[in-house]
Amino acid sequence: MSNQYNNAGKSLIIDEVIELKGTKKDNAIAFRQQLDAQLIKRDTESVRALVALIASDNHVTASEKVILAREFGNITANHGIIVAKSEELGIIGQTGYLNYLDSFQNLSAYLEPLISDLSVGSDIVSHQEMINLFDSVYSTSSVLEEQFFRYTTGMLGGLDYRVKFEIVVKSSLGLSVPNDNTETLLSVMLLREGEDVTEEYDSASFSWARVSEDREADMTWRANEDLTGKQLSVSFEDLVNRVSSFICRFRHQYSDTMYYAKTGFITISEEVPGPPGEDAISVQIFSSNGNVFRNGQCYTTMTATVFRGEEDITEEVDASKFNWERISGDSVADESWNTSSKAVGRKSIELTPEDVFGRSVFACHVDI
Repeated sequence: MSNQYNNAGKSLIIDEVIELKGTKKDNAIAFRQQLDAQLIKRDTESVRALVALIASDNHVTASEKVILAREFGNITANHGIIVAKSEELGIIGQTGYLNYLDSFQNLSAYLEPLISDLSVGSDIVSHQEMINLFDSVYSTSSVLEEQFFRYTTGMLGGLDYRVKFEIVVKSSLGLSVPNDNTETLLSVMLLREGEDVTEEYDSASFSWARVSEDREADMTWRANEDLTGKQLSVSFEDLVNRVSSFICRFRHQYSDTMYYAKTGFITISEEVPGPPGEDAISVQIFSSNGNVFRNGQCYTTMTATVFRGEEDITEEVDASKFNWERISGDSVADESWNTSSKAVGRKSIELTPEDVFGRSVFACHVDI
């Protein structure tokens, strides 16, 4: 199919769009988002495969020349757009643009004599040379097109935050782990605009980490294990001073330079046995605005919720039983913060940049 799309007053030709390949839905989704963002990127995977097939026998038939001429016409049309946009953005002196220009000129010098006569076939010296020339144009133009996108949207870091993702981490044994070291299985669920899309992304897009009051130990926690995947088994031995948070990071690189990212977490504590015959008590902390912040950007409400088994019993516990703790690189300041009116006797607290000193971890202790 062919579509025309307008970008800064220029018509873009989007040709040979492949909506789905196999069962991978994320390819089509990513392409639609690129189109909506006024990218001039083309899906070149099938074209690359076709060029490789044409070149494989070191002979290009008349009909294959027609295919190559048509594709070169698409590349040439895109070339005009790339040059104009590069001049508009003032990047014609940058390495990326110069690499692309060299690639286009090399392909032109190679292909124009070959397709000058479409009525007869022609032998070629090296099939790999043709493949490499086409690949070079596709790769260097892709880098430029992503650069156009970042300049247009201001997303210079490559992170695509236009799509709303949410990560939910669940535990097979609830929010506490038994003291007998029985393992609990943590599972991640990825939501996109409220819809479960976990299966659309492979396991390599998810990775796990631990956050506790022992920051040095967190850095080496399970250092010899592969912590990628959609599930993670943890036990009492993975806790630090009876409680730890386990973070699942989602990152999906959907093009050469653009990616999605989102982080979710769950806090697991040591099982506190209740009276005989009753369920264990556990505490879960919820943050209204995520759980990882850059310096100077921490604005969130943290709320402690108390569970008896799976039942929320927070309302049954008096606020005076709740005490918040901050652990940072300044133990003296932490002690002052931990005993302030903000930290004592509150089921929820408002955090601002003034409450954060470097890398800080917040916990809530409930006296039951």
